[in-house]
Amino acid sequence: MLFTKIFWGGLIVLFGLSIIINAVFKINFPFFKVFISLVIIYIGFKMLFGGFGFKMNNDGEENSTVFGSTRIQVERIEGNLEYNSVFGSQVLDFRKVTGIADEAEIEISAVFGGIKVYLPENVTIKMKASSAFGSVKSPNGEAISFGEARKTISKGSDPGKTVYLEVNAVFGSVELR
Repeated sequence: MLFTKIFWGGLIVLFGLSIIINAVFKINFPFFKVFISLVIIYIGFKMLFGGFGFKMNNDGEENSTVFGSTRIQVERIEGNLEYNSVFGSQVLDFRKVTGIADEAEIEISAVFGGIKVYLPENVTIKMKASSAFGSVKSPNGEAISFGEARKTISKGSDPGKTVYLEVNAVFGSVELR
């Protein structure tokens, strides 16, 4: 976070200095070219040193990871949950879920990224999986590489509640365990 403040603050100072240098000394400073170059360098550093991993919402309804890595422990499944990974990776752990709402829906999408999902016990999962140049792997080892498939997964000895799971992989992978 500190690097981000320093970078953008420095960029604004550089812009101001370029205006002063141009007005006072009549020296033309190519600010736009320098700006684009610094933004590209900034993105490169972020990719090398930890990336842009972030959560969109802290309430657990939508979590997205971009150019980073995130591990998410889910304790309750209520309403509609959404998890996205774009050029990054996520580990979603549903094994310690204590409460599941009726008609709970989860959408998981990996675009040029990977998501590993640990499914809860004693739950019936009705899954719709779509893949385009990616991979969706179910707990029994079956994989979908291209197209769409529907599957029902029952884990545990007494599957009670039903969770509707929509899984999408575009040039990425989602592995269900």
